[in-house]
Amino acid sequence: MLKIISSRHNNIISETASLRYKKYRAEQQCFLTEGWRSVMEAVKYPELLVRFFITEDQAGKNPELISAFADHEGCVITDRMMKHICDTDNPQGVAAVMRIPASFNGEIEFRGGCYMLLDGINDPGNLGTIIRTVCAFDAEGALLVNNCADPFAPKAVRASMGGILHLPVFETDTVRLEQLLSGEYNMLGAALNGESAIDEVSFSGPVVIAVGNEAKGLSKEVRDLCRTTFYIPMNDLTDSVNVAVASGIIMRKAWLDRK
Repeated sequence: MLKIISSRHNNIISETASLRYKKYRAEQQCFLTEGWRSVMEAVKYPELLVRFFITEDQAGKNPELISAFADHEGCVITDRMMKHICDTDNPQGVAAVMRIPASFNGEIEFRGGCYMLLDGINDPGNLGTIIRTVCAFDAEGALLVNNCADPFAPKAVRASMGGILHLPVFETDTVRLEQLLSGEYNMLGAALNGESAIDEVSFSGPVVIAVGNEAKGLSKEVRDLCRTTFYIPMNDLTDSVNVAVASGIIMRKAWLDRK
């Protein structure tokens, strides 16, 4: 069902624009995803889709999108209103409001396999990229501890490229994590001064892999939970790589170990 919104001061527009801020995402338990690729991914999750927005120009050019969203509330808005609700300077003319999955605020249920633990990742772009990477290599989920950036912030959502919809993401703390980790799980941590090179450790079986804050690395609480730590060998020109790049290297190794 399509409705035409002609005023920027419409309540729906005001509520949607507020989703750029964490406070209002928490209050509404919703977030905004924008751009063609992300919105078409939203079609696969009708239970999370609240409504979609499309500009007048795009609505005329893309009847297939209107058809794909036929069972959901749709709003035709002006280019100016689209810029108002979106976080990017030049939005693509389509966006959708999605519900934050219940798993984010729910209990973690380990299902075997591999989980990535993100320890105090501050940059939403790094966080979203890691979520995308974890999703790409068939991990079961991502665990967030120690005040990570909000995975539903606009920059994180864009960087995840739809991964935030596909991958279960849980927010927890180290006390609860220690209670949940059973004897069958190995927890391995990435650290510059790790005990072994990455090629010397195995990520097969039930495993939690921890990566740390961009500047400080793993916190003491998380490191104490690790059975062992590992490092990524590299040349002498630099001592580290970006945490999102490191996560890609780690998840590729973990994926191969589990195949």
